[in-house]
Amino acid sequence: MPMKLTKDAMRILFGDVSKLREIIDIPRDVLMNASCSPELSETFYSDEPAEQDKALAICSGCKAIESCLAYALPSEEFGIWGGTTPEQRAKMRMKSDIVSPDQRHLVLEIRSDLDRKIGAKPFASKYQVTQRTYYRWLEKLEDAA
Repeated sequence: MPMKLTKDAMRILFGDVSKLREIIDIPRDVLMNASCSPELSETFYSDEPAEQDKALAICSGCKAIESCLAYALPSEEFGIWGGTTPEQRAKMRMKSDIVSPDQRHLVLEIRSDLDRKIGAKPFASKYQVTQRTYYRWLEKLEDAA
């Protein structure tokens, strides 16, 4: 079953998606000043609470914590980033216009299919929506332009 768009992702679908198409690189100050290191990657991506606590403790004294979190909110689904767990970032996304990486990908894919006008039947089949939804969304995009 295909993933469904969240309300925030739906709102973005009919707006300016140009920012979603940008590749987000890890900020330079995170690369240069972060307290974490590649040797600690297992700690930052562990499912073990003790390892996660260790990673969060490392983050707490990091000079790059704010930049790291700003990068991670729209970009990172897994691991400890910017002093937050994946669950904490998911809650933060819900309270903002930031969508998760998987929703971002889905918005761009749907928008691309609408822009290319792939047709109601293939669209409906691909996203498990009605053909009427395809026509409504096309109309909504044309109205927004």
